[in-house]
Amino acid sequence: MTMNNEMPDPDEFAKNLDDLTGNMADAMRDIAYELAVADAKKVIDRAAEIRQHAVQKGFSSTEAGTIALDFWGVASGLRDE
Repeated sequence: MTMNNEMPDPDEFAKNLDDLTGNMADAMRDIAYELAVADAKKVIDRAAEIRQHAVQKGFSSTEAGTIALDFWGVASGLRDE
């Protein structure tokens, strides 16, 4: 693309615009993925803590697993409260 007062070539301008929007979409998708993974890891880690705490409080391993799974389902938005 030219840097003076001339109008840019329409095909070159369209290609540059397409490249720019494609790169922005890729970057936004990457950021959204990273945030989703970070949130999922937090929920999974917290569910593991809840399971461990439930076992320490006397629940069986199976019951504690169910409690942790219920927490995970609600916290991740996959299940209603």
